[in-house]
Amino acid sequence: LLALFSCNELPTDVGFKLINDTITVKVLSSDTSNLIYKTETLETSPSVVNASILFCGVANQTQAISVIRFAFIPDTLSYLTENDIISSKFFIYPNRYALGDTNNANFSFTVKKVENFWSVNSNWDSVSVPGFFSRDVGNYSGAIQLKDTMNSVSLDLDKKLITEWLQLRPDTNATVVNWGIALIPNPNSNVIYSFGGEGVGNSTPTKIPLIQVIYKDKNS
Repeated sequence: LLALFSCNELPTDVGFKLINDTITVKVLSSDTSNLIYKTETLETSPSVVNASILFCGVANQTQAISVIRFAFIPDTLSYLTENDIISSKFFIYPNRYALGDTNNANFSFTVKKVENFWSVNSNWDSVSVPGFFSRDVGNYSGAIQLKDTMNSVSLDLDKKLITEWLQLRPDTNATVVNWGIALIPNPNSNVIYSFGGEGVGNSTPTKIPLIQVIYKDKNS
């Protein structure tokens, strides 16, 4: 039994003039005409100095953390104490990309001090060992609204952390001034947000994480 189905309605006029009255089939790649001459799989490794996107949050059974190390710390402020510091703020700049429930977002993270070596070769197993992160040095809680112009996210950072880094900076015996900080999302989060990273290159740079310290100098 052969059944043929057809339709007696006229085709839509949208784009109809673009369709030719005949169809031509041509071979793009064959024994005599090699258009596709090679296929291969490329593996691209991330670069520790060009991580243009940072992620933090929890969504769809996925947890994202970010580890950030800061350079260009002054070597002339080792005399500062916590009482000298008026404010210490950490700024990150969200992008218009998020994964999860952005309409009913529940987002928070804890900033922890990093105590161990990490590099571009680090993975989840190497950063999840006990003692890799130590004390809490900051907290953030609040949904981030995705807009054409994204506002920065800021939070207070532990003043003691800043004085530790400043005191180590001029110490010639100090192998490492700092291993940085880590953004650890809280388990009750339901969204992963993206933030600007270092973004080295000639194109328009992303806004990178920064720390702003307002302090009293030796002349108060």
